[in-house]
Parts: sequence; structure tokens; C-alpha cells
Amino acid sequence: MSPSEDPFIEQTTSDRLSQQPHLRPMDLLNARWDTLLAPLFATAVSGVLLFAHVVMRSWRLSRRAALKDERVQPVVSSEEARFGAPKKDEVKQPSPVQGERVIRLFQISRLLGSFTLFSLSLAILFLQGGHRKHISWSAILSPESMHSISVVIIFLYTSILAAVCLLKRSWTRVLTRHVNSVLLVAFAVYLYRDIWPLATYNLKPIDLSEGVFLWVKVAVLTFTAVVIPLFIPRQYVPVDPKHPMETINPEQTASIFSMMFYTFMDPVVFKAYRLPHLSHTELPPLADRDRSEHLTKTIFPRIDIYQGARKRHLFFSFISVFRWQYVGMALAITSGSFASFAPPVAVNRILTYLETDGREASVTPWLWVLCLFLGPVTTAVSLQWYMFLGSKTLTRAESLLTQLIFDHSLRIRFKAEASGDDAPAVENNTTQIGTPETNVPPQKPEKKKSNLVGKINTLMTVDMDHIVGSRDFFLLILLVPIKMTLALVFLYIVLGWSAFVGFTSIIILLPVPGYIATRMQNIQRKKMGKTDARVEAVSETVSILRMVKLFGWEQKMSRSLEERRNEELAWVWKGKVSLDRVGNFLQESELLDSFDHEINPETPPSMSHRDEDVIGFNNAVFAWSKEHEDGTQTPSSRTFRLRTEGSISFKRNCINLIIGPTGAGKTSILMALLGEMHFIPTKPDSWYNLPRQNGIAYAAQESWVQNETIRDNILFGSPYSEERYQKVIYQCGLKQDLELFEAGDMSEVGERGLTLSGGQKARVTLARAIYSSAEIILLDDVLAALDVHTSKWIVNECLKGDLVRDRTVLLVTHNIALTGAIADHIVSIGLDGIAHDEGSDISAALAHDPTLASELKREKEEMEVETQVVDAMDKEGEKPDGKLILAEEIAEGRVSWPAIAMFVKGLGGDHPILFLGTWLVGLVLWNSSNMFSVWFLGYWGTQYESHAPEEVRVSYYLGLYCLILTGAILAFSTATVIFQYGTQRASRRISGQLVDSILGSTLRWLDETPTSRILVRCTQDIENLDTYLASNFGSVVSAVMTMSIKLAGPVLFTPIFLVPGVVMGVLGAYVGNIYVRAQMSVTREGNNARAPLLAHFGAAIAGLISIRAYGAQQSFKAESLKRIDHFANLSRSEYNLSRWIGVRTDLLGATFTTAVASYLLVRRSLSSANTGFSLNMSIEFTSMILWLVSCFNNFEVDANSLERIKAYIDIDHEPESTEAGRPPAAWPKSGDLRVEGLSARYSATGPKVLHGISFRVKSGERIGIVGRTGSGKSSLTLALLRCILTEGTVYYDGLPTDKVNLDALRSNITIIPQMPELLSGTLRRNLDPFTQNDDATLNDALRAAGLFILQTELDEVRFTLDSEIASGGKNLSVGQRQIIALARAIVRRSKLLILDEATSAIDHKTDAVIQATLRNELGADVTILTVAHRLQTIMDADKIMVLDSGRIVEFDAPLELLKRKGGAFKSMVDSSGDKKALYAMAERK
Repeated sequence: MSPSEDPFIEQTTSDRLSQQPHLRPMDLLNARWDTLLAPLFATAVSGVLLFAHVVMRSWRLSRRAALKDERVQPVVSSEEARFGAPKKDEVKQPSPVQGERVIRLFQISRLLGSFTLFSLSLAILFLQGGHRKHISWSAILSPESMHSISVVIIFLYTSILAAVCLLKRSWTRVLTRHVNSVLLVAFAVYLYRDIWPLATYNLKPIDLSEGVFLWVKVAVLTFTAVVIPLFIPRQYVPVDPKHPMETINPEQTASIFSMMFYTFMDPVVFKAYRLPHLSHTELPPLADRDRSEHLTKTIFPRIDIYQGARKRHLFFSFISVFRWQYVGMALAITSGSFASFAPPVAVNRILTYLETDGREASVTPWLWVLCLFLGPVTTAVSLQWYMFLGSKTLTRAESLLTQLIFDHSLRIRFKAEASGDDAPAVENNTTQIGTPETNVPPQKPEKKKSNLVGKINTLMTVDMDHIVGSRDFFLLILLVPIKMTLALVFLYIVLGWSAFVGFTSIIILLPVPGYIATRMQNIQRKKMGKTDARVEAVSETVSILRMVKLFGWEQKMSRSLEERRNEELAWVWKGKVSLDRVGNFLQESELLDSFDHEINPETPPSMSHRDEDVIGFNNAVFAWSKEHEDGTQTPSSRTFRLRTEGSISFKRNCINLIIGPTGAGKTSILMALLGEMHFIPTKPDSWYNLPRQNGIAYAAQESWVQNETIRDNILFGSPYSEERYQKVIYQCGLKQDLELFEAGDMSEVGERGLTLSGGQKARVTLARAIYSSAEIILLDDVLAALDVHTSKWIVNECLKGDLVRDRTVLLVTHNIALTGAIADHIVSIGLDGIAHDEGSDISAALAHDPTLASELKREKEEMEVETQVVDAMDKEGEKPDGKLILAEEIAEGRVSWPAIAMFVKGLGGDHPILFLGTWLVGLVLWNSSNMFSVWFLGYWGTQYESHAPEEVRVSYYLGLYCLILTGAILAFSTATVIFQYGTQRASRRISGQLVDSILGSTLRWLDETPTSRILVRCTQDIENLDTYLASNFGSVVSAVMTMSIKLAGPVLFTPIFLVPGVVMGVLGAYVGNIYVRAQMSVTREGNNARAPLLAHFGAAIAGLISIRAYGAQQSFKAESLKRIDHFANLSRSEYNLSRWIGVRTDLLGATFTTAVASYLLVRRSLSSANTGFSLNMSIEFTSMILWLVSCFNNFEVDANSLERIKAYIDIDHEPESTEAGRPPAAWPKSGDLRVEGLSARYSATGPKVLHGISFRVKSGERIGIVGRTGSGKSSLTLALLRCILTEGTVYYDGLPTDKVNLDALRSNITIIPQMPELLSGTLRRNLDPFTQNDDATLNDALRAAGLFILQTELDEVRFTLDSEIASGGKNLSVGQRQIIALARAIVRRSKLLILDEATSAIDHKTDAVIQATLRNELGADVTILTVAHRLQTIMDADKIMVLDSGRIVEFDAPLELLKRKGGAFKSMVDSSGDKKALYAMAERK
């Protein structure tokens, strides 16, 4: 650049020309006129753009008018919506509440300011000719006055635009931009012409000849061009002009100044400071542009491939969607990078000024002092704006990803994803095992797919947090290159060519960080795999916590989870692979055929049939997965196939039965119709069809209920009709059940319906289907969980009732005797998976399948016997308001010391003093070495002032400097390694305490605590503990040490620095305290907001098939959007609060540094070297104060996770194991049971549910327990296992159970619930989770439980010990699960076995095998307690116990009880339909 091109040189030259009287006036005019061309040019450009805008808008309005003439309904154009020309009947007029009055006042002020500037400029124009005797137009229009005329034109233009802004509201936003732009250019020119010279020694203001008018004009221009645009509120423009927000988020109308310094958060901050806790209801609402509904509507078409988006990596999709936000972030980073070099440049210039005593200085040093203030402030505003845009973008991205994951979950083929490829499907495999003579070798392990629930929990917690934490990639790709370049330029100016030596070393070492990053990413992938495994294990453990406790597996499960945790901690490095994992989930999950067909036309469609009303199949094959068999699979590894040979059509407007043996695949027929299975066409005319236009209702065999009230579960979003609802309650047999609840149908059912019995859940699920208006109803064996009496009621009152009449019902059942009479059409399926259309003749189906005929015969015999039912529901202690799940507690105030102490103790382990001492000494040595190195450089430099350069021993000083740095590196490395070991120790210990606490909790606590809350503690909070919490704690301690040492340096030279240093610390602590009060409240609310989101996900996945069958995806998506918005609003508030504190602490630091520099400049008592050292240390001290405040605030905020973990560690626990409670190794030798005065209650303050029960059961006896609802049957079983609070004494094989450790007691008692819970993994793992038995023992148990009896019926498909079981056993029928549960009980070899009538869903042939096993293969000393739902089940028991209201009313042999006149048991039997058969059974015993 030539000197004439440099504006600074040009201005200096102009100023010098003005001081030389012999120059021509035209030269001076040119120097003044050149800079005024800029605002004049801006005015011209503005005018041209406005003219073009008017032309375009007029064309659009004329086009609208033409459309209106053609009677086309006009719509609000995007232009009108953008610039505020709404229709009066569509958009609410701006109100004072929306800031309209304030905006008008600012607009009036801008008009007055512009008009004042115009008047002043006009006056100056006329006064320029005042030295002449006669003012003439020729003088005014002379070349010397042209610059004044240009100024008049500029301000006349802005005045006109400002006036139009007030008159034409539809043009306000456009004209405001033009006015502000022109005024800002004019302000910049006057700043350069007349303000900048004041900061120099050799320049004068160019327009000084204007006198006082100049300064008045500059003041008015500053107010109009800077103050008004900075402080005028922005106008709220709704996303939907028809539905603007009633309450606007202050951020949407905040001024530029408010956005720079986040003053719009002041009301929230100071309100939180006055309150103990700020509720989420006190926060501003989420802006309409940030709401999930708007985001999904506008952005999903660009990122969701099922809505038309291109298939590419999510990273590039989001870069495209949020490109303008990223541009803003890039600009903020760039401006902040340049501004961050203002302080070192200023320090350099100040030191130069002090060294030369101001000689040859062209700029006053106070300008550099001002730079020490403005540089950090600009850097702070830029950095916080970058963070603001980043957090805003990431909150939106998080909302989008969350909903995208949820939407995608609704498309997944759940069975295929939940299980391994070789897993048996729902009710689709025969339950077979190898023959006794054949030793079947273990199958080669197949690829096992992940637990879908666990995977989604990981994606929603750990991965989402990692994605949010990855927002700073801009710092790497933009900030680092810019700063390196600026640093090189600065160092070259100061040091010369030596700077390139250091820069070259950086270039050479650049591959090292890249290599390290690659390694870290690979490590992170492995770590996330371990995290997946841990989260899936935790999710599964939490879902079966009741079974874990009942089986006494707490310690074994704890050890298993600890192993997973240790493996995860070994890979605790962080990388950024979470977005890849989300992308893989979205693009690689196996979907339903209907969604695959949308993006893959090769996928076969569901229908090619001409009649869309037909329900059925034609030459179709269905599988649970797309995996194709190659013919090499063994029989046990072949996947199930449902086949239809020819056409099968269900009859409309009547009841269709689907029948077949247990495990044949009856449920698969419904799943195939619903599109849940993969359709494999075998012929050109293959098709299947299920008309959905008039609605589908579905009741699953494994009843699905939401964590809502009974009424909400039945309505399921349908409008409430009192008459229809009461009729449904009656016909589904729920009327009497609802009377048992004090809150009636408004009682909450709890997670997975834990307050309901299996039969009640089945009837609620049935009621949901019947209440719906759907034309087609699919019922999957809803009678399986019901006794015969209730089943008869359902058949007679419901299936024959008016609510089912003229509706098409497809009923899967094995109860043919009861339902055969009401069926108009029958479809059967055999154990070979082939379905047959049997028409209306049931005898054809029986002739085709002898097994089915045998079952029918047994059912008829049972129906003749069974009319009396004893329900097993216990409802003691229900709450009058129906609430079961308690609201999650939120702590108030600061983080409690016990929570922090738990972490500190975890860091130190067994030697906390040694740990802390060593770590702190390392930090002190590191910081002292760093400070000393800075001072030493200054000392080294002063040697050149007192000695000739050749006299200074460079090698000596360089060696000492390198030695100091080496010591600093060693100290830092030692301290870091010690701290990392401590953090891993703390993570391991606290995680173990949390797991042990949850596993050791009471059943009551588990009933009241949703599993989603437990999962959030075990995932999100533990992840926070591993990462942010530990890092922030280390930063806090390090910052305290560093700040203390940095302050000590300047104080040694200037003790007075101690006072402002302390003041700064106090102010920082005060501001930080105000911030923390608000941030803690918002963070606690935010942490609690994620659990409901996970709970909604979990509930939706659990009922995925039902949701899709009902077509209720949209309502669930809407609820998901609502919960996402709640979480997003809290996230945005949390991020904005961080920006609020960040910019204020930076302002404090800039003020302190400026004050120190001013003091040193005035006093000048130190040498330049010591002055530089003091300034350097003061700058670092202020930055450390800010860093300390930031880290401490972040630590306290993150410590909320500690608080939440601590709260779950301090819950009510069951008694811990002691050495004294360990029973003898041979205990128990028998199943002898003696109970004396047993009373029980569910909570310490709750009523007693058992009252002084005493009885004796001899070893080997089989006891039946009966009683009406609420009599205490289930409570008695829980009391025997000490799962509830008990009084009295229970002797098991001679030992009082209250003196025996719980794990020992429960490990020697086995309970089989009506709905068994299974683990994901192999069948071997379910039978023997902790590998304590060999395969021969496990195979024997499976045969004894009834699998072997079915093995010969179909050799092609069988179970082996390596067969994969899905989480919860979802790929098995209920009957198959119960068989496996019985086999597991046999493996445990307990002397006391408790059955909650576990054979209710098993066909009679298998039931007979099981009963024979219980009598013959368990051993003569095994005691069996059977909680009966059917009298027929326990009529052959040795004794029968009759309970009523928690008391034993009868306990004797069945025959003896039948002899008692007026006895309770005799009354039950006598009131049955055929008491003779029951009497005969008792007599045979």
C-alpha cells in the first residue's frame, strides 16, 4: 500500500496541509470532501435499494389484486408477514405489553434527532458564508460549501425516512434499517474526522471551524446513530400471524444492547435471588421460533429422509439448516479473535511509552488504557454472542434430534430390533429342547442386536449431552488459525525473524494433535460401546428390580454392574462420535415395510388386491426380520415364518377366532395384518390387507397401560361419553374393581400398571379397544389372564354386547370351549407356522390339529368345575386422590455440603489428606514456576539495559529459563495424573453407592419412583459426574491457587494492588452468588424435566404395537413435542444465564485491568520491566477471577447431579447384610415354615395389611392360599420374603427369618409371578444369570418345566440354551415365559416355592406336565405355596388357607374345610356351578 492509500496517512497529511497557510483552499477542500463521500454514497445506495423494493412490492400487490379478481382466496404473503402488513382479522394488533409504546417513543426520538442534525447542518451551510457581507446562493452553492450541502442532503434523507416510519407502520422495519445504516456511516466518518484526532498529539479535528455546532452535531449524531439503535426494542413478529404468542419471551423484543449484555434476563435473575426456588412457571415462555412444532414443520423436510430429505450425514444436514447461525458464530469468533489482541498491543504501547518517556509518541497512552478496557469487553461480547448463537442452535438441534429419534422409534420393527436375529418371535416357536439322549452342542453365537430401550436411553442422555458439548468445533477450525496468524504478525513486529522459528515448530508439530484427536475418537467409540452396555444393563436391571429383590440378586447384580462400570471408566476419554451414533440409529435400524417402501421402492407393498375392504392374506410369508436364510442354519437357529397357502379372509361385522396350540404363532397373524412383520411375497398374487380407514383397535396379550389414571387409559384420547364409558366399564367387568380404589377410575395405575393385577390390566386394555370407535378390533388372547368366571362375563356381556355388535373382531384365544359358540369364522395355525381358513366349522380345525382337540376337551372339563374365582389383587394403602407416583422433589438454595463432601471423600479414597496434599503441592509448584518464568524473562531483558549485548550470557539465562519451564511441566503433569486417578476413584465409588442404594431400596420406594427417574440418575447424572463435574472441581481448585499466586506478584511490587484485588474478588463473588441462585433453580428444573421425556419414550416403546394399531402416533408425537418444549425452555434459560454472568465478570475484569494500568501510568514508580510484569499478572489475575467465578458457578450447577445422586443414596433401604445374619451353609435343609403373630404394613405410617397371622406348614406340603380381593394374599407372600415391614416371627427351617440376611433368605425362596420377567440375552443367562450351573442341569430343568414334552412335535424349530431372549421376554409368548420362569425356579432348588398361579397362560397339556413336575420332581421336602385364582388349581393341595382382611379365617385340608358348616371355603365351593366336581377332587386327595 502506498502512503497516499493509507487513510491514517491521508488524514495526517490533510491536517498538516490545513496548518500551512500557503496551501490553496481547493487542496483543503479535497481533503475534507473525500471522507464525506462515504455517507453520501450510503445515502445514494439506500435510495436505489428502496426504489427497487417499492417496485417489487407494488408488483406483488398488483399480482394479489389480480388473484383476488379471479376469486382466489388471498393469503398473507411472506413479505407481509415479514414486514408487518397483517390483516386486522388475522393478526393481533401490537399492544403496549408487546413494547409498542416504547418503540414509538424511540422512533419519535430518532425523527427529532435526524431533524436536529438536518437543522444544524443547514445552519452551518448558511453560516459558512457569514464572513461575507452579502449571503448569496452562489456563495452557498460554491465548491467550498459542497461538503456541507452533502451533509444537509444526508440528514434530510434520514429525516424523511424517520418520518415515514411513524406514518407507515408496514414499512417500519425496512425504513429503520436504512435510517440506521446511513446514520451509522455518518457517525463513523465524524468519529474518524473529529474524534480520533483528539487521541493524537499531531492531529486536530477537521471540522473544528464549525465551532460549538460541531460538538452539538456529534453529540446528537451519537445519540441518534448509536444510542437509539442500541436501546430501541425489537418488534415482535410472530411465526404464525394468525396465532401470535399471548406472552412474549423478552428475548424476542430485546434491544441490541440487551442482547449484548443479556439484560433481558435481569427480571429472572433478580426474582430468583429473592426466592428460595424459582419454579419453571416463573420463567418466560419458549419463543415460538424455538418451539418444536415449528422446528419440525420447517426443518424435518430437510433432515428426515422419510419427509424428502437427502440421505447424508446429520452433521452436514444441520450445517445446511443452521448455516446463517454458523455464519454469525464465525463472525463473532473472528471479531473476538481480533479484539483479544488489543490488551497485549496496548501493554506493548504503554511499556514503549514508559521506556521512551513519551518521546516520538503520536498517540496518547490513555488511548491504550482505553483499549485495555474496550478490547476485553469486545472479546467478551463476541465470545458470549458466539456462545449464545451456539447454544440456541444446539438447543434447537437437540429438540429436533429428540423428536427425530422418537419419530423414528415409531417406525422401527420393534421385535427385530429388540432381539437377536435368531430369536424366537412372539408366540411363534415351539418350546423344545434337546432330547435326553442327545447332547446338543452349543450353537455358534449369532450377532445380537442391542436392547432398543437401552439404546434410546443412551442416545437421549449420554449422546445428546455429548452432541451439545461438541458445539465448539468452530474454536478449532476458525479461532486457532486466526489467533495463530495474528500472534505471528504481532511477534514478527516485536521480535523480527525469530517469530518464524517458533511458528515453524508449531507447523511441524501440527500432525501430533491430529493423531491424538484420531486416537481419542477411536477410544471414545470404544468407551461409548461400554457406556451402551452399562446403560442397557442398568435399564434392564431397573426394569426388573422387583424380581432382583425377590430373588435376592442385589449383590450379584451390583457386582455385574460394577464390572460394566469399570470397563467404561477404562475408556473415559472423550471424543465426538455421538452424532455418528444418532445417524446410524436413524439410518440403519430395521423399519416396518410401510416406511421402507417410502424410500426403497423395491420393498414389496402390502396390497395388490382389488377389494380394499378385504381383511386377510393370499400366498403370503411373514418374518420378524429381513434376514434371509441360506439353508445352512440349524433347526434351532432358523427364524420363524408365518405362511398362508392360498387365500385367507376374515369375515366382516362378526367375531373371527384365531386358534392354535401354544407357541404356534397365533399372535403373529395379528402382527402380520398390522404390518409389524416383514412381508415376503411368494407369488405374483401375494398380498395382505387390513383396512384402516374406519379405525383399528388392538388389545395385546401382554397388556399395555400408561402411567395415567384408569379412565385416561380407557379413553386413550377419545372424547368422553358418560353413557358409553359406563357401559364399557360394566361389560368389561371393571365396575367391582373400581369400587376397590378409593379414587375409583381416577386412580393412577403406576408404571407398567403395577397397581393392577394381570387380569385387571387385561380388562383395562380390552376396555380401551371396546370404547374406541374403531370398526375393526384385534384382541390378542385377552382371556388368558382371566379366570373362567371373568372370562364368561367378558364373553357374555362384552363380546355378545351391543358395543361389539356389527364390528369386526379378530380374537386370538386358546379358550375354544368358551368362545367357539360366538365365532362366525375360524382361522387356525399349526406348530409348523402355516395358517388355515377353517370357515365357520370348528370341528374341521379340531380334526386338523389333535393337540387343539385335546386342549378343548380339557377346557370343557375345567369349565364344568370352575365357576368360582378368587382374585389376587391386593390394594392396601391406596391414596384417596388416586396419586401413586410422587412429584419429583427439587432441592432449594445452594448445593448441600454433604453432596460435595461425598465427592471430595471419593476423590481421596482411603487417604484423602495424602491425596489433597500431593495434588495441591503440585498445583502450587506449577503456578509458582509459571509466574517466576514471566518475571525471569523481564529480568533477562533488563540485562541488556545495563550490559552490552555481547556481555549477556544467553546460554546461561536460556538454560535457567528452560529449567524453570521443565519444573512447571513436571509439576503440572504430576498434579494432573493424581487428580485423574482421584476422579476415576470418585466416579467408581459414587456410582457403586448409587447402584447399591437402588438395589437395596424398599419395594414401596420402587412403587413410588418411576424408572425413568432412576435411569436419569444412572445415565445423565453419572455421565455429568465423569466429565463436567470433575473437570470443574479441578478447575476451581486450580483457579484458587493460580489467582492467589498471580495476585502475590503485583502486590510484591505495589502493595496497594491488594485492595482492588480483594474488591474484585468480593464483587465477583457477589455477582456469582446472584447468578447461582437463578442457575441452580433452572438447572434443577431442567434435570427433572428430562425424566418425563424419557418416561414418555419408554411408555411409547412399550406400547409401540398398540400405538401403531390405533393410529395414535400423532397424539404421542404431540405429547413428545410438549415435553421437549418444556425441556428446551429450561435449557435456553440455563444457557442465557451463563451468558449473563459471563459478560458481567468480563466487564469487572476489564475495569480492574484498566484501573491498574491507569495507576501505573500516573505513578510511574516501577521500571518498565516490573511494570510489564505487574500488568501481565494483573491481566491474568482478573482472568483467573473470572475463570474462578465461572468454574465455581459451573461446578455448583453441575453439583446438582451430585445432589440428585445423594438423594437417591439417602433413600429408605432394606436391612444390610451382616456377618451375624449369615445362615449355616447347609441351611435350609427342609421347607418347614412356621409363622407366629405375623403383621405387616407397606409403610411405617400406613395401615396394617396383615394382622397377627400364625400358622405352620410342614416340609413338602402343598398349600393353597385363597381369599377375596384385598384379603392379603399377595401381602402374605411379600411378608414371607420381608419385602414389606413386618412384625412377629417367621421360622424357615428352624431359623427366624428376621435374623437372616435378606439376600440369603430370598436366595433360598423362589417366587414365580403371574407375569414373569426375563433378561435379555441367551436362554442360558435367564436360567442361570451368574453361571453357577452346568448345561446338563439347565437342560434337565427345561425338560422338567415342560419343554421336552413338546420337542417331538416339531423338529424344525426349537429352543436351545443359546437361543436369544429379548429384554423382558418380548419375543416370547406369556406361556413360554412362564415355562422358563418355572425352569429357573427348578434350577434354584429352593426348599420353598411360591407360585402366583403361574400357569394361567399355558395350554392344558403343558400345564399337566408342570403340575406333575411340581408333585414329583421337586423333591419331597420342597414346600409349595400357591396363590390361587381358580379353585380348581388348589383343590388337590394338602391344606388350604383362607384369608380375609389380612387374617386367617380357615386353614386345614380341603376335605376338612368342606365339612365345616358355614365355613368360608365351603361357601365358596357350594356357590360354584358344579360343586360335586370340586368335592370329588378334594375327596381324591
